[in-house]
Amino acid sequence: MVDGAVAYARRSSLHFEYTNINIACYLSAGWRSVGRLKVQCAIARLNWQAPEEVEVPDTAPDKQQDQSGRLRKTDHAGLVAIACLAMAHKFPIDLSLTYLPAILRKNGIDLTDLSGLSLILIPFWFRWAWSPLVDHNGSERIGHRKSWILPCTVIAFAVYVLIGQIEPTPENLPVLIGMFAVASLVMATQQVASDAYIVENIPAEDRRTGSAYIELGKSASAVAIAIGLMSIYDRYGWGVTMPTAAFLFLILTAPVILRKEGSRPAELTKRFEEGNVAQFGMIRRDPRRFAAAFVHPFKDFIVRKETGLLVGTIILMSANLKMAQVAMPLFLVDLGFSLTEVGIMLGIGAAGGSIIGALIAAALLQRVSMERSAYICIVFMLIAYIPWLFLTFLKIKSFLVAVLCLGCLGMLATPTQVLVMAHRFRWASRAQAGTDFTFQTSAEFIGYSIGAAVAGPLVATVGYGFHYVTSLALSLIGIVILIRTHGFIDRCIAARNSGFAPAQPEGLAKPATP
Repeated sequence: MVDGAVAYARRSSLHFEYTNINIACYLSAGWRSVGRLKVQCAIARLNWQAPEEVEVPDTAPDKQQDQSGRLRKTDHAGLVAIACLAMAHKFPIDLSLTYLPAILRKNGIDLTDLSGLSLILIPFWFRWAWSPLVDHNGSERIGHRKSWILPCTVIAFAVYVLIGQIEPTPENLPVLIGMFAVASLVMATQQVASDAYIVENIPAEDRRTGSAYIELGKSASAVAIAIGLMSIYDRYGWGVTMPTAAFLFLILTAPVILRKEGSRPAELTKRFEEGNVAQFGMIRRDPRRFAAAFVHPFKDFIVRKETGLLVGTIILMSANLKMAQVAMPLFLVDLGFSLTEVGIMLGIGAAGGSIIGALIAAALLQRVSMERSAYICIVFMLIAYIPWLFLTFLKIKSFLVAVLCLGCLGMLATPTQVLVMAHRFRWASRAQAGTDFTFQTSAEFIGYSIGAAVAGPLVATVGYGFHYVTSLALSLIGIVILIRTHGFIDRCIAARNSGFAPAQPEGLAKPATP
């Protein structure tokens, strides 16, 4: 019976506590009833532990050992390629959501009319609807994920070049929204495959380091957009700025396209062997089986106990992030700075600070558990917002003061973004990485749309100072949610990976009937 309990613990990825339990002595002395009681107590003391915490030793990534006992090294070249992919995604999205509002504002548009730009992200809201097709179809010769990344990249590049021919004026706003929506539809499909590629090609041991690399890539692209593209816009106009962004998008996607793709994960391979995949060839041969395989990933994601909690947290955090980002250039433009000055301030301050913050987060997550890192992020966030609130309430027009305040905000707020990204890698199942991460990213873009739509009207109603007070409060609420739900989500992930049902969160579970 004891051996059975231990085997059950191992199968469930659980940790078995033997402390002060001496079952064998009681059994050998004939105390069978007491022995049974002790076994029940032992089973009751099984503690769930997240697979990631079991898989990742408490050592630096470069000094971890592989299954043969040899020292393994982090694939930094692969992580750099993934960081470049993250940079590529930021160019069109940030330009359309963060800087296009500032350009339109400079050209005379009213703050309340900027909410229409949130429509650009509608394809990202619903990209989960076709994610199983991307997950289950692809050429193994080209690469399962690259079969989608390559054509979508070429099409998106062409659309962004065409957008450069439409001047960003209030009169052209409907046309711009429509064109960006078309590009977003293609990019949404590309990102389903890209997200799956990232999840499948970052080993569990490197997820925290990989999250920092991704944030570094995003921050670097923010610097390039803020300093480079805004300067190009001021000097050469929109017709040069958008094609330049399109070329940068194409170049930064190239490392992943040229790099050999890893083999298909064992979890996904099993589904292929079982025929539980929605491949295009099945539509005519067996439409009912195709429909069942197409719906299965949705059911698998939706029925999980942690799904609602994860989606809600991601929407909250991303809405708050975009709400803060959109208001930054608007505030600086209203202070009287030119777009070139705004770009330099955001590039040196916010984006430059974010690069430092990503490095801090990488060092932090390698030395401190994710749960304790969240407590540190609360302190960071409080310190980060104080200088920026000081600036927004007093409305001091000083280039140096603005750069310092933005740098502090970017540096100390970025670790929270890295922490959230590391959590998202853990939440995604490798059996359906594209669908799982797509649901998460769809929630993220819904949050972005909400934040972009709310930012202008909220600023017009309460002013920039109270806008950022609201942003700080939402940031703290999101981090507290991560802390309070950490254990429950870990148990749910362990249950998903082991096939056993998780316990309810502490305080909600009913006592077992003796």
